Parts: sequence; C-alpha cells; structure tokens
Amino acid sequence: MIFMKRHLIFLFISLLFLIPSAKAQIAIYPEKASVIVKTGGEAFLNFIVSNKGISSRLVTLSIFPSRISGLSIDVEKYSFMLRPNSNSTVRVKLYAPLEAKEFTTYIYLTASTSLGEEASSQIVVSVVRSTPVYISNVYLEKYSFNPGAVSYTHLTLPTN
Repeated sequence: MIFMKRHLIFLFISLLFLIPSAKAQIAIYPEKASVIVKTGGEAFLNFIVSNKGISSRLVTLSIFPSRISGLSIDVEKYSFMLRPNSNSTVRVKLYAPLEAKEFTTYIYLTASTSLGEEASSQIVVSVVRSTPVYISNVYLEKYSFNPGAVSYTHLTLPTN
C-alpha cells in the first residue's frame, strides 16, 4: 500500500514537471512585424508555425479579428499536420477594396493543437490610400452633352 502511494506521488510530481514543458512545444511567428495594404490591392504575410515536440501535432489556426470592415483576410490553410521538430509556413492574403478608408489595426494568428497547446502572434496592418482621391459615385443633372457647345454642368458628389 505504501509502495502504491509513493508510486502515485512520484507519477503526479513527474506530470507536474512535464505539463509546463508541453505547453512550449508549439510556436508561431510572422516573417515581418507589419504590412501595408494599398486600397484596391493586396498584400501577403507569411507566418511560420514550429513544432518543437517529439511527436506530430494536428495544428488548427484561427485569426482575430476574423472580419474587419475595409479588409478581407484569407488564410491559406486552417488545419494541417506538423511533424516533430519541423516548421510549416502559412500564407495569409490581405485585400483592401478601392473604397476602403485608411486605418491601422492588429491581426492575431493563433495556432492550437489537439494536445491543448496554444501559441499566438500579432502583426500590425495598415491600410493606406493608393490614390489621393476616390469617387465612388457621380450623379449628373444632364445625361447628354453636345461636344461643340460650351456648357457648365452641376456635379454632385456624395458625402460619406
């Protein structure tokens, strides 16, 4: 009976030492700390996911925020198997429509494993105008013009 208790205590203490090291077996980091996306254009980010453990891991990726007004985010792969002591590169595509307003935000990419491990990385994303002026709609009072006549037409631009 005493042998059994000692064995259980030894097993419990061994597990306590193993659990903290198991949490540090997965890592994720971006190739660069920030990116600029021009309106009407796209930019690509590469994140490196690393498995420092001795066994393969099923890695699942999540991105936060998943939706941002004025920015489309597309992750190349959301789930994949990562072999022991290996890395995998995940490509993230960012697209800003032409009408997007300028802003700067953080994007967080988190890698989780089936073993409960988790690692997160952040990147600064700046959306900037590709042209100094963007006109989304134009309304004309007169729908036909005589090219030879001098005419002044009232132009109304919508205000946002």
